Amino acid sequence: MTSRKCPQCGLVNFAEASNCKRCKADLWLSVEPSTEHSRGEWSTSEPSERSDKLGVYFRGIGVGLLLEVAYFVFLMAGYPNERSIWFLVILGAIYAVVAGCLSARNRVRDWLFALSLSLFYLLGLSLYVCELLRRNETYGGMFWTNKFYFSPILLFISVPLAAFFGGRFGSKPSLLRFVALISVFVVASAAVPYTETKDRPAKELNYSTEIVAGESSEFAMRLELGFFLQITDDPIRFRAFMSPPPVNRKGGYSVTILRKDYTFSPDIHMTMNIDGQEIESSMWPINRADGSSYIDFSRKQDYREIVNWNVGPGSDLGASLANAHHITMTWGNLKVALPDEQVKSLRTFVRNWGRMLHDEDMLCTNPMCTQGALNP
Repeated sequence: MTSRKCPQCGLVNFAEASNCKRCKADLWLSVEPSTEHSRGEWSTSEPSERSDKLGVYFRGIGVGLLLEVAYFVFLMAGYPNERSIWFLVILGAIYAVVAGCLSARNRVRDWLFALSLSLFYLLGLSLYVCELLRRNETYGGMFWTNKFYFSPILLFISVPLAAFFGGRFGSKPSLLRFVALISVFVVASAAVPYTETKDRPAKELNYSTEIVAGESSEFAMRLELGFFLQITDDPIRFRAFMSPPPVNRKGGYSVTILRKDYTFSPDIHMTMNIDGQEIESSMWPINRADGSSYIDFSRKQDYREIVNWNVGPGSDLGASLANAHHITMTWGNLKVALPDEQVKSLRTFVRNWGRMLHDEDMLCTNPMCTQGALNP
């Protein structure tokens, strides 16, 4: 049976008594439970309060998992890239609202709750960065760039920051906390335009020289080199890559026959001896009305009337030309040695192209690329 102790005189009265029998003091004004009752109350309230707090963190983890799954489905649905970048800002707003609602009903630690809510987001972001680093190591930098992109970093960290400041504002609303939350979205929105895939200004180098053969200069052809360089920045993937040239733009290696005699008989192979190293290149005749090439390998074709040719350079041609001192060209029954002035101008042009690639950090470092002077 429980009892009530009088706070004035200390007399123990029955539990249903409202006044003390000795001093007539009101027992309901100061209810002091017995030691045994107090211990029982503390023993049941502390575990209950602790389990409620842990439940909030686990609910945050569950909601974060649902949000990350929804975002993954959103990306797998093939949503346009530009809008998917903006969706990160929307995702941050969703995290902020969820964090504010859950923290308003429960007393939690702001940073711990923000961590539990954005746990799977941070896990997915870590896997994304690890995959980028793995591809960078496997392909020798082909899917990476040394250029530092600050804008995607701001965009990626805006989501957990929004969860943190949203939780702080929900637990204790104030103008300062609201301003801090809004500033996260302002910075993230300002970073979005800088994370979109964009092309840098295009650059190109062109070279042309006439190669003359024969004592009476009865043969002459024009060798043209045209290189086009346009870099596309893809900040959201921390990479930059070369874009292909326009379809209607003529580039690469090409040869035009200016004059010839009846003995000239070209074929679809050309060999260049560069400082003792023989490099074979493919010759593609422009023999169709639309400017394309046609080669019938099943029978021998006569290419003596073909004027325009495209050259499929050998894998080491560019690197060899960059250090060339003596060049001899053999094409069909034609054999010609380039003069030193022509070799020097050709060497200078190829080196300028290599320097441009180096300045743009576009020299191929893929292990499958041929190593050489242009790709040390």
